Amino acid sequence: MKDFFSLEGRIDRSEYFISLIVFLICLKVINEIISVNDNLSFFELLFIPLFWMIIAQGTKRCHDIGQHGWLQIIPFYVFLLVFKKGQLGVNKFQLDSKETDEESNLLDKNLL
Repeated sequence: MKDFFSLEGRIDRSEYFISLIVFLICLKVINEIISVNDNLSFFELLFIPLFWMIIAQGTKRCHDIGQHGWLQIIPFYVFLLVFKKGQLGVNKFQLDSKETDEESNLLDKNLL
């Protein structure tokens, strides 16, 4: 789980699914806090980074399947993002997220 708020790179299905679960839990908690206390408008500001995070994660997931991030505004496209396998190797957005992790692990081992 690297850089939740960046629009660059690719993530796999499991990382996107975890991000989606975290988003839904945080959304529920913020809504409960706001519904209990009507005068806590500060908590409404928490929606901004929360939605930015899920948009960024969705964009990276779109990149993983070889699509542009704008496609995530299509209703129910989230199901495709959760279930479709990413492209192997290099696509027009970046290296495969699994390959990038493996390369960084090899570099760490070689440096030690």
